[in-house]
Amino acid sequence: MRNGGPAASWKVIPLAPEPATVIDTKGTDGLYLNSPALEVLPGGRIVTSVDQCGAGVVDLPGKKGKNPHFKNWLQGKVFTSNDQGKTWDFRQSYPFSNARLFRDGNSIYLLGDAGSLQISKSSDGGNSWTPPEDLTGRDPDGDSYVQAPTEVLRAHGNIYIVAMKITDFKHKGHYGSTHAAVVMRGLEGSNLLNSKKWTYLETSTVFRELIPQEALNYFGIPFFRVPHPDRGEAITHRRWADRMGWHDAHIVQIKDPNHYWFDPSGKTFHILASAAAHRSNIAALAKIKEDATGKMSLSLESTPAGIKTAFIPLPGGNLKFHILYDEISKLYWLVSNQMRDSMTRAEKIPADRQGLPCDEDQRLQLHFSKNLIDWCFAGFVDAGAAAKDFRYDGSMAVRGNDLCIVSLAGEAAPGANHNATRLIFYSIPDFRELIY
Repeated sequence: MRNGGPAASWKVIPLAPEPATVIDTKGTDGLYLNSPALEVLPGGRIVTSVDQCGAGVVDLPGKKGKNPHFKNWLQGKVFTSNDQGKTWDFRQSYPFSNARLFRDGNSIYLLGDAGSLQISKSSDGGNSWTPPEDLTGRDPDGDSYVQAPTEVLRAHGNIYIVAMKITDFKHKGHYGSTHAAVVMRGLEGSNLLNSKKWTYLETSTVFRELIPQEALNYFGIPFFRVPHPDRGEAITHRRWADRMGWHDAHIVQIKDPNHYWFDPSGKTFHILASAAAHRSNIAALAKIKEDATGKMSLSLESTPAGIKTAFIPLPGGNLKFHILYDEISKLYWLVSNQMRDSMTRAEKIPADRQGLPCDEDQRLQLHFSKNLIDWCFAGFVDAGAAAKDFRYDGSMAVRGNDLCIVSLAGEAAPGANHNATRLIFYSIPDFRELIY
């Protein structure tokens, strides 16, 4: 709060001013980082995982996987910390990508993809991991799971997870419009390495059919004209607008009985996903309904007026974000990128800033919400020193009274993809004191 004193006494400052580096690949040719995940064990140990990607993966020691469609080599690493994230110990590599960490009793699981879904388990606090098991096998048209690490949902003694699946590899550009959501349900306490312990909702309704972009009007979505159904459109040199889509989905449940979308039976869940619609601060929304037999179905949510709701406001919802529900505060917490300049014309954007005007990934922010619609700014986490320096792809976990965050960091070259070279860890002490 502004108090009339010097700016340093009231101006917004980073919530975690002294982050620790988990891994730094800078100086290793063709090796970058992606898709970090985070979990905290009952004793306080912190476990994190991160993908390694790029041409340099092929030369790394240890087991590696290979994506059958994109032909890229896959390997990730698991690290643990016993001193609140100050120092980190490498534990083991895994031969798949996009791994999410989640705990079930005394076991920790890594669930990711190498085309098909892969899962590995640790029974000793993350020190060692079983060889990965293939949960889904090969589809007749090939494996196609793609999903960044997001939070799992626990309800009715089950663990619910959502993953995205590419349905059309003929599409040129980002595949978000061809993504179909796959919801997985596994029984808590069972052997989740066994594919038979999982039930799936695999809908054939892909995003472009669920939300046809030609039917939208009055909300400025999509922002750019992309007339071709099977590819994107060049907006200006090095800047490309893809067909509208969704990616990096979360599955959440509304727990407030006063909420318009609350289900007293507890059998309704919602998918919140990054919305690739060329607009900042927008997320895609869908509804999952589970019937008395356990069968799950997907549809769009509706307002009391009967209007279908495909998008909701969410800070940084156009890029990767991470949401978790805190049982103590009864609030949803969100770490995402802060957008400050999404309306500059594409041809006027500096060359050292990549993507569309809305694709700002320099600053990391924290919000909280009671209802998943209205978000309160909790604080500024971190930022790069220059426009080309990014903080991106945050993942969270609660450790007692502290909020732990890992994020990718690096420098983006003009026109290049995110080439993260560092994984950074932040600890925000007494984070619930940020509530107002």
